[in-house]
Amino acid sequence: MITIPFPRRLRVLAFIAFALMVFTATHWPQLRIEGPIPRPDLFIHFAVFGLWAIMLNISGLLGEPGNMRTSVLCFGVGLVYAAFDELTQMIPGLGRFAGIDDYLANAGGLAIGCALALLVRTKPEPKPLRR
Repeated sequence: MITIPFPRRLRVLAFIAFALMVFTATHWPQLRIEGPIPRPDLFIHFAVFGLWAIMLNISGLLGEPGNMRTSVLCFGVGLVYAAFDELTQMIPGLGRFAGIDDYLANAGGLAIGCALALLVRTKPEPKPLRR
């Protein structure tokens, strides 16, 4: 297990700042990402939403980090947010595109991020009592 020692307030602020950056980046007008491989944006979707899930889990906004209930709840919230994010990219004038492949990459990142967040705690594990 990994213990995150930062206070909850700082973890919440970090998540909010990251979420705002993600929203801004995904809605930046006519943004195009070119790379040496076809569709590098899918890897970015996967990584960014994985990190988004980890940060939401660690923030403690949905429950105590490191337990299954919090990770499942985070996954559900993430799926809803990913759908909102993709749908709002279709606003005329943004010059952006939304696609099911982008959403599936987001969902894959969320799944991995939520699974990895199960390894994180914000409180040290209690030491076993010795006899």
